[in-house]
Amino acid sequence: MENLFSIIFIGVIGGLINLDTTVFAQVMVSRPIVVAPVTGYLLGSLLGCSQEGLSIGLVIGAFLELLWLNTLPVGACVPPNVCIASTVGVSLCLLIKGEMVVDINILIIIMIIEAFILGFICGRLDILWRDTINKKIARSIISYVNEGKLWGLELFNGICILVHFLLGCALCIFSILILIYPTMALIGCLPEKVIRGLMLANSLLPLFGVSVAINMFFTKKSLSYLIIGFILALICRFPN
Repeated sequence: MENLFSIIFIGVIGGLINLDTTVFAQVMVSRPIVVAPVTGYLLGSLLGCSQEGLSIGLVIGAFLELLWLNTLPVGACVPPNVCIASTVGVSLCLLIKGEMVVDINILIIIMIIEAFILGFICGRLDILWRDTINKKIARSIISYVNEGKLWGLELFNGICILVHFLLGCALCIFSILILIYPTMALIGCLPEKVIRGLMLANSLLPLFGVSVAINMFFTKKSLSYLIIGFILALICRFPN
């Protein structure tokens, strides 16, 4: 596959940014509104369409951010993996667009649906990894500490970061490789009625996202900022 290098490159980027979710830093760069435009721009640069990649990343990231606005990795909660889902969704959109002629609006809405489903699947895989890999690492750390080898804390902390980076990287790469050709085949055989339905969903999704935002920020203090933001967006006529 001629795009294999691009896929591996995006896998590395996705694996690195995915560490921000729970493993390292947690400065919110793993949120869809950040990781999707970054992925779109970087992959677009490799494919010769950096500005278009950035625009597609912003659209997909904004949609997914609205849908997952209330999903945060707080405490023991393991939400859908929004970082991997956003990275894969934007990457598939750009790769498929370069392989076939398709309405970009239809392609974006299909990528959002696939990314939404993939996010929940990756979230379940995160739980599985924590129950297996993290438990083994934790037992090894306890063993080293009991033996007085405190340097083991730093060692296994680094190992844990490396393992989760490799897992995130592999998940991005395999998700793209597994989904790209079935998605292209699906787009090629969609009936007209389904296409019209997807176009309607493309119009309704922002309303659903806004309802999630309003429900999340429904306090007197926070709601005022939300209303001001929407009013400014209307005045400035931000593009869709």
